[in-house]
Amino acid sequence: MLFDDKIQPYSLESRQDYDIVELADFEDESPVWTWCRTRLPHLIGTPLSILSWAFSLRFLLLLWRSLLSGGKPGVVASCYFITQVSLLIARVADDGWRFLCTNPRLRPRLRLIGQSVPRADVIVTTCGEEIDVVMDTVRAACDLDYPADRYRVLIADDAANPDLEMQIAALATKTPVTLLYYARPTKGGMKAGNMNSALNYLHSLGGAEYCTFCDVDMVFEPEFLRATLPLLVSDDEVGVAVVPQRFYNVPTNDPLYQSLNVDGKFDEIQRDSMNCAWVTGPGVVFRCRAVRDIGGFPENALAEDIMTGFTLQGRGWKVVYCREELQFGLVPDTFKAHVTQRMKWFVGRLRNSRRLNCAIASPLVAGMTWKQRISAICHCASPIASMMNRPLCSWIILLLIASGQPLITAKSDQLQSILFVYFLSKVTAHAEELLASTSCGYLALRRRIEGMHWLHTHLFFALAKELVPKSLAGSRIGFIPTALAESKIQERHTDRRPGLFRRLRVMFLYQDLWYHVVVVLAATMIFSFGLVKSNNEGSLRYLLTHLLVPGAAWSSHFASLRPIAYALWPPTMPERRELMTREYAKPRPEAKVNEDHLQLHLEDSSDGSTFEVWRPRAEQKLEFWDAWAILPEIPRHISLLFWVAVGLRLWQ
Repeated sequence: MLFDDKIQPYSLESRQDYDIVELADFEDESPVWTWCRTRLPHLIGTPLSILSWAFSLRFLLLLWRSLLSGGKPGVVASCYFITQVSLLIARVADDGWRFLCTNPRLRPRLRLIGQSVPRADVIVTTCGEEIDVVMDTVRAACDLDYPADRYRVLIADDAANPDLEMQIAALATKTPVTLLYYARPTKGGMKAGNMNSALNYLHSLGGAEYCTFCDVDMVFEPEFLRATLPLLVSDDEVGVAVVPQRFYNVPTNDPLYQSLNVDGKFDEIQRDSMNCAWVTGPGVVFRCRAVRDIGGFPENALAEDIMTGFTLQGRGWKVVYCREELQFGLVPDTFKAHVTQRMKWFVGRLRNSRRLNCAIASPLVAGMTWKQRISAICHCASPIASMMNRPLCSWIILLLIASGQPLITAKSDQLQSILFVYFLSKVTAHAEELLASTSCGYLALRRRIEGMHWLHTHLFFALAKELVPKSLAGSRIGFIPTALAESKIQERHTDRRPGLFRRLRVMFLYQDLWYHVVVVLAATMIFSFGLVKSNNEGSLRYLLTHLLVPGAAWSSHFASLRPIAYALWPPTMPERRELMTREYAKPRPEAKVNEDHLQLHLEDSSDGSTFEVWRPRAEQKLEFWDAWAILPEIPRHISLLFWVAVGLRLWQ
């Protein structure tokens, strides 16, 4: 329970005006180029999206007519039609909400200036992670560009680690910021339980009006509070400001799509333009009154962040998106930890949909706007309608192709219409991708699409366990900090990376790499036999109705080459501290002695600094791509050229 009656409630600061300025976005760009880069993609993208959906619907209509015109439809052709309808449903769940983005608005970048600023609490939640990682985060939080007497830092330690407590006590003697350590007496409620307990503790001391929660590996930029708080201070209806997650240990070419750049630079900006932003992960800044209004953070939830955002919107609070890179953390360092993290996210989505009754009839979402309701429904539907639906359809299509029967039984004139409409849908979809990439980068966008293809199977089985009785499913995924889910196969570090055969054996048997090997072998065999048979038939019609049929999803099968290539040639990353640079915090104006009289050993520095602060290097905050990043795109562009050739032939 949050805000117990026995504790002293926080006192709202008297309403006052703070000095807030708006920062320019593109100081070196001409107004014309700025308009072309920010507005033109939306103006072109909306008609393109409408065309793409229209072509997809027309494609299904023509398929349906071809089934009816040939008498009794065959089993293979009927199953193929059903898979295409199912894939359209998956597309609706994933992207249907984008039709609501009618205003290409970019929220302004604001700054609090001066010493007159609101009070805030920075809460670092931890549960047994490495102390060095925790302390780097804490030191950065204690060195924000914010008046030291206007914010506090609390470490909420669910592992009750005495060594961490000692280091926090030592640092508390060196920093002008009030630094506190807290371990709740009773556990429960997963991460949200720790968050609620930490807020209760702070409010018993006299709470601030705003609070932010920081994961143990997320290092705040110095301007974090000055950049986020103006969004809440300037509008009393804003309950939370969301900050994108960025990372400083993403390998070159981002082989597993861990950067989340597309989500932060494209998806969330679109959602924010229609006031439907999601609360995604750490580093978000809450108005404490809004958290109290919803009864605290939803406990026993794997995805408590998304659930909190929907609940706030259901109570009429606004969720806004701060489109600045203000925090940098660590991505999972192993294949196993990455897959476990993603499974936790999407299983959390499924459990959220149950608690929200699919955002249709739950009182928790009663106060949502109609756009927010549709966005939430898409979120709740995606685990089954997309994450389970897509791999199932791709498996069925592969079996249908293996049968050797035609998947499309249309007559010549009908077949030409079907193929031409599909060609138009391919062209418009590719144009949509190019426009979207102006915000987030083409290679990053393609890496996300590829990553979801091979990840779908892991998600399918994790979600399937949630839908069957526990007696049949066995153990289900539970809450575990991502850092503790790391594999003993530290494949990205040369000094800890095992040999090739041991690495492959462990990943094959215990990390489900066997599935990807089976899929690639099966797809290769079926594709090869189909090519041989098509060559024997000597007919383009046979090729387009038996093997390279529209929506055959060959890319989803061969995307399994990515984890196989990753296992064979894992990227090499330096140690964490080699990715960071050392700074020194400003000396505190006066000494502060804690009850343990602990001293923190510091290296001597000529500038008289009190403690060192490690932050990510500037170059590590950027994406790195080399020529190898283009290699996975070659088959896709060959496929696109093939369909262009087919389309031109049909046009003639």
